[in-house]
Amino acid sequence: MKENDVIVSIRVLPYVKKYLEKLYPAEQKITQNDDLGRQITLMLETTYSDVSDSVYRIGTSSVFDKETAALLEQNLSHSKYSKFMSRYTERWTFKIHKSKQRHFTDYTTVRFNNLIDAQMKRRFYDHVDLLRTMLFFKQEQAVYHFMDSYGFTDQDINFRTLLKAYQRYELDKLGVERKKDLKKEGKIRQAA
Repeated sequence: MKENDVIVSIRVLPYVKKYLEKLYPAEQKITQNDDLGRQITLMLETTYSDVSDSVYRIGTSSVFDKETAALLEQNLSHSKYSKFMSRYTERWTFKIHKSKQRHFTDYTTVRFNNLIDAQMKRRFYDHVDLLRTMLFFKQEQAVYHFMDSYGFTDQDINFRTLLKAYQRYELDKLGVERKKDLKKEGKIRQAA
């Protein structure tokens, strides 16, 4: 490890950790040379030290004064909020230049996990589409193949959750195509 590097750890969901470990070797140095590195750097450079700002951004309330926000945050730590944050049971570790080192707040933890989840879902949709069109897999087979590729178990992310996500994605895709078809049909009827 270089003298200017530090090891940073962030709390993640179990399936996010497995996904990241498959893509990035253990304690890989994060630089701005790829999308993940740019996103992490951006998150670390943005400070969320204002309590009211972080509470507001989490979406729990639209309180702007620090006093009320501090009371709200205190209540949240003992209620649904702490239960929500308890889902982030794993840790993903990486290296970063020490000038970029910052503390990950709960807000940045959630943002990071959402970012990786969105990236993983795009890859998931492409993976399942490819298997279904090129190798004629059934939906369920393609979803299981994706889960096996990353070592996901039902405890990490439920098979049914992924299957439903893919089905919604497919409906959205069909919905856009269907709207285009309806517009074409409408134009044909108007011309006749």
